[in-house]
Amino acid sequence: MATDLTRGEGVEAVVEQCRAIFGGVDILVNNAGSTRPGEFLKLSDEAWMEDWSLKFFGYVRMAREVIPLMEKRGGGVIVNVIGTGALRPAANFMIGGAVNAALNHFTKALADEGAKHRVRVVGVNPGPIMTERLRSFLPPGEAAEKAMRRSTPLGRAGKPEEVADLVAFLASDRAAFIHGANVTIDGGSNPGLMG
Repeated sequence: MATDLTRGEGVEAVVEQCRAIFGGVDILVNNAGSTRPGEFLKLSDEAWMEDWSLKFFGYVRMAREVIPLMEKRGGGVIVNVIGTGALRPAANFMIGGAVNAALNHFTKALADEGAKHRVRVVGVNPGPIMTERLRSFLPPGEAAEKAMRRSTPLGRAGKPEEVADLVAFLASDRAAFIHGANVTIDGGSNPGLMG
């Protein structure tokens, strides 16, 4: 079901549809939208607010809506797909970096809250993953391949399926003791000690 996560009623409609069809919600994967790059002096207040409303507050709204349903069913798992922009500040990605940093914090704080309701909460920070969005930023042809080889120590961008496999693992009972963690999947491109 498609919905607008910037609007509370859109979130409520999706969760109600899940409740009606499946009887509740066991797993929530927050993976909504993307934030825009751009030059700081050219990004308007509206751009900042739109991106925060979709990604950050979209995740907040979804979590707030599903936790009571999960608790009624004996627990659940929330996986927040965030991004390594939080770990590597860049002048041309300030909105995304700020939103992602806030979501890393939110994930850890929500884990404290979630534990009271038997809801496990984890985050995933993908780095360069070969999606249509990443392709749109790359130069054409062979230059794109060279850029991707230089993007990670492994010499390639990640595959969407690799992120999906990590999310599926984190949502499974095999990851039952992973809680409050933000797991980075970026082919080693983040050289920092955090993430």
